[in-house]
Amino acid sequence: MPSIITIAFCCQLAAQSDPTTFWLPHIATSSEWETFLIIDNLGDSEASAFIDLYGPAPSQLERTVAPHSQIAEPLVGAECGQARTVSDSLVFRLTYRSVSEGGLAEFTLKSHASSIAHFLFSDQVAREWSGIAIMNTHVLDADVLLIARNRVGAVLAFTTRTLPALSRDVLNLAQAFPQTDTQLITRIEAQSTVPLSGIALSGLSGNRILLFTPATDILEGDSYALPHFATDSSTWKTTFTVDNTTSQTAAIDLLLFGDTATSHSFEIPAESQWDIDPFEFNPDSIAGTVFTEHDGLVFRLRYVNHQQGGAAEFLLQANSSLQTALCLPNYASDDLNWHGVALYNPQSLTAHVTTQEFHQGQLVSQSELQIPPFERTVGDLSTLFGQADIEHILLYSDQPLTGINLSGNNLEQLLFANSIANTPRDHGTEVDGIYFPGDTQAWQRREPSDLGWDVDLLNQALELAGTNRSSAVTISQHGYLLAERTWAPNGTNRSGQSSIGLPMEDVASVQKSICSLLATIARDRGLLDIEKPVQAYLGSGWSQSPSSEPDILVRHVLSMTSGLNESFGFRSPPGTRWQYNTPVYSIMHDILEAATGLTLEHLTREWLTQPLHMHETYWNARAEGSSNDTGLVTHVRDMTRVGICMLARGAWRGQELIQNKQLLAESVSPSQDLNLEYGYLWWLNQTGTLITTAPRDLIAAQGANGRRIYIVPSMGLVIARTGSNPSNNFYRNFWDMIMQAAPESQKSSH
Repeated sequence: MPSIITIAFCCQLAAQSDPTTFWLPHIATSSEWETFLIIDNLGDSEASAFIDLYGPAPSQLERTVAPHSQIAEPLVGAECGQARTVSDSLVFRLTYRSVSEGGLAEFTLKSHASSIAHFLFSDQVAREWSGIAIMNTHVLDADVLLIARNRVGAVLAFTTRTLPALSRDVLNLAQAFPQTDTQLITRIEAQSTVPLSGIALSGLSGNRILLFTPATDILEGDSYALPHFATDSSTWKTTFTVDNTTSQTAAIDLLLFGDTATSHSFEIPAESQWDIDPFEFNPDSIAGTVFTEHDGLVFRLRYVNHQQGGAAEFLLQANSSLQTALCLPNYASDDLNWHGVALYNPQSLTAHVTTQEFHQGQLVSQSELQIPPFERTVGDLSTLFGQADIEHILLYSDQPLTGINLSGNNLEQLLFANSIANTPRDHGTEVDGIYFPGDTQAWQRREPSDLGWDVDLLNQALELAGTNRSSAVTISQHGYLLAERTWAPNGTNRSGQSSIGLPMEDVASVQKSICSLLATIARDRGLLDIEKPVQAYLGSGWSQSPSSEPDILVRHVLSMTSGLNESFGFRSPPGTRWQYNTPVYSIMHDILEAATGLTLEHLTREWLTQPLHMHETYWNARAEGSSNDTGLVTHVRDMTRVGICMLARGAWRGQELIQNKQLLAESVSPSQDLNLEYGYLWWLNQTGTLITTAPRDLIAAQGANGRRIYIVPSMGLVIARTGSNPSNNFYRNFWDMIMQAAPESQKSSH
């Protein structure tokens, strides 16, 4: 059976071989609108992009962009799509133009989707019309719940939608929520069974003035720069907006800089939106910085022209960098008649900045700037750089900078856009001898022979996997990818493909070990006590054996010793019998939600998939009749990330997800004397009976159809497999080949 992805051994090339996907959630199909994909190449060599368009007239395009150039690709005949590139230097933007009235809107594309997305509006800006566009980025249908909230978080209305695979839905708010005053809607939360991408759409003064804002998932607590406040208050209104998308009150600290510096603290109530006028607190404000330790806040800067009505806004990003870039809308030179930039130094030292300005791929000017601490430089392009026609400005600074570009037409049409951190894609980093892959699917590889592996024997092990109905296998050592293969479908129940073509699958009971990891994090944070009865979290009546409930501890559920049968009826006293019991295990989802106050999707994203950059892993509702109604859909690379986190004893790139290492060690030790192969929802090989040919320190997440995560700490080895059921002797024979192929020094230790 031929493999689709063969073993790749070149470290330098491998990191460049995995494309990053950028979603195009909405292509305006009306004759009244034009939609363009803007591609900016900030690098010194040409770069290629591959564009897939979905809808009535699907198509595939390939575009090559010259160095320091900008192209505007018209998008027609489709409704949504994706752009893929292996280049670090390409920036993608979507632009919309009203043909009859000339209104412009644009935003920079994101490289990942989320099963929970927030569409942001404001009741402080008049809207003649408003709506949302949602794209299903998956090959499965998406069931989407849309919840409309007002400024204080109250639910105004909700509705459900079903989006076919790789499709887009556009909803006018007035039609979607006909009984609701849509002017009161400040946020729509979309909860989906698969990842989504999307934008919020608003129109002011017909279609001359537009606000198109990308949907956002929750952001990590961090510091965010506020690079520019429009100081002509008689003409301009600048508003800093904070959306708290969580169920917890969140604190922020706001520093405002101008002639004087002032500090202000705010408590943002749960599920609410706050507008802050910086001049109310510091009349001399020109810029600022906001700090928060809370995840789940979204920050926006909005500019409104009082006299002529122009409005623009953008989402803040934690994007201060020593190398930044501004991509200006020169593609729209006929629609915009003034351009400028604002550069902000959010540091305590003077920033010495060298800039390079490019037009049509040519360097047209260079400048030297000094920006004092906590100050802002603002001006039009001719004043600052002596050039009016510029597409790209590259900035090199000895202090991290941020900024925005400002463009308009008679102050009626406005585009204000964030600077871009002009740094390479995150290809990962090594910490304490373990490589942690980065925020994309790029992954560094190592040549197995350089590490002492027998490549021929390693190939034989992979060929054995291929002939045993595997759909994908990865082998990594100390985090570095040694080998990766996928095979054509062979009876596997797949859930589509990842962004780089890996099979996505419901990995069955592999999820149990993921749930164990979440339970350990909850214990580490003092939120879960496994020595408490289950009824302390779920109340009475959760089983069919009420008299046993006070004695059934959470620990019994984690160790498969609840004493209940699969119908939740009494079989034996808790702790006296080991029985693999998926229905009883499934109540761990409810226990975790009750203990943490978070949904399973939310806590998994916040505690695990977001820190580990597992952007394509998600929980999915299963068909009725399943012994566990929730499945975990993922692929071998994200499974490998879990294994690497376990190798690092609950850490990721130096960030301790679990402080108390004893709790993690306890979860992968025998949890009872009845089955020494089982910890807390992890399988163990300590007795050598789980897999006789594998090392004794192997721990495993095991699911139906042979889905596996194998972790061997003594070898730094992680192996992940998806697929269908292999032959009975596959695991023993596979591990026998792996150990024969292993370096001699590691064989001797086993």
